Amino acid sequence: MPTSARPIADIARELGLAAGEWLPYGRDKAKVLLPALAARREQPDGKLVVVSSITPTPAGDGKTTMTIGLGQALWRIGARPVIALREPSIGPTLGMKGGGTGGGRSQVVPMEDINLHFTGDFHAIASAHNLLAAAVDNHLHHGNVLGMDVRQVLWRRVLDVNDRALRDIVVSIPSRRRSRTSSRRSPRECTAPTASRIRRRWIARSLRRRRSATAASPSAWPRRSDRSPTTPPCSTGLAASRSPSTT
Repeated sequence: MPTSARPIADIARELGLAAGEWLPYGRDKAKVLLPALAARREQPDGKLVVVSSITPTPAGDGKTTMTIGLGQALWRIGARPVIALREPSIGPTLGMKGGGTGGGRSQVVPMEDINLHFTGDFHAIASAHNLLAAAVDNHLHHGNVLGMDVRQVLWRRVLDVNDRALRDIVVSIPSRRRSRTSSRRSPRECTAPTASRIRRRWIARSLRRRRSATAASPSAWPRRSDRSPTTPPCSTGLAASRSPSTT
């Protein structure tokens, strides 16, 4: 068994990906571009094996390790498996569970890069999410023309880490310059489900058309972000995260 990662170009070649269907992120990581899927619509589908509902051991061995081991076993008998794993969040990586790349001989590499940053998807999602959150606060600071209810701001900030001190915080404490009502809000963890929801919404309809409620108004009508000036930069920041990462 090799002790170092193979060049991602070799893996892309074995998967049958053309040069314009994947984007390298260094020597051992890449993104598979969405046109690669469209180019294979006429080809017969492969078989799908779902690994789910496994109670992990105290050390965290569960679905991920089993999926990787199953992929290795199928490759060993001559099949051409491609495993799909959920991108791990940084939060659990620093705890007992560890990362989301398997373990022992059944793990994907480079483990450190995948667990800590990988191709930057979580960073892009958190940046776009927090840009809109900052725009909401800025709008409230400059007069609240839309009439948002500051006690019912639905769009919270996200961060890709478990930080107990930030689970219950007070945002924008009133001062002489700032008289608006303070609110108590908890940042969401930017987890893989958060990323998955954003990607699914992107595929279903573009962010430019999406009707996401950001806050409520005193008249109970939601105030939405689809016409916000932050939509173009949010869309640009999320563009790369639509494509799956591979290693």
